[in-house]
Amino acid sequence: MTTKTLKTLSTTELDILTAFGYQVSTWQNTHGDDASIVKIEYSDDTGDFEITTNKANQGRTRRVSRLTADIIHWASGQLDTLEYQGIYADKLMVAYQDNQFSIDLVPKPAKQDQDEQSTDDTPTNAEPVNDPISNEQDSTDAQS
Repeated sequence: MTTKTLKTLSTTELDILTAFGYQVSTWQNTHGDDASIVKIEYSDDTGDFEITTNKANQGRTRRVSRLTADIIHWASGQLDTLEYQGIYADKLMVAYQDNQFSIDLVPKPAKQDQDEQSTDDTPTNAEPVNDPISNEQDSTDAQS
């Protein structure tokens, strides 16, 4: 008896995994056994995708198969959808192998959140307290 590890998914991960499941079916119908393994890894550090499929590279360098291009297109669309929702992926991994799906999404704080955290709490409309120029003008006005 094998023990399964359960992972709790966020609704965002579930949405991505559901779309990925449908897409794997499409790739398998289009590309056959080449899509029996599909693994997509994205890292914001590099801004690149690492794609693994069952399709042999056959010694070709600097060339991308149609399957790999389709996978990159789909994955790029998922990142665009996340960003539209205000979620920026630090890392994203989705995989299909041996009739099992897996996902790992590591979001990073949105740019807006980072900007808000970097500002100080000084009110922008506060009056200056010890401003010599303002004090001079006030005393000059009083003398006239």
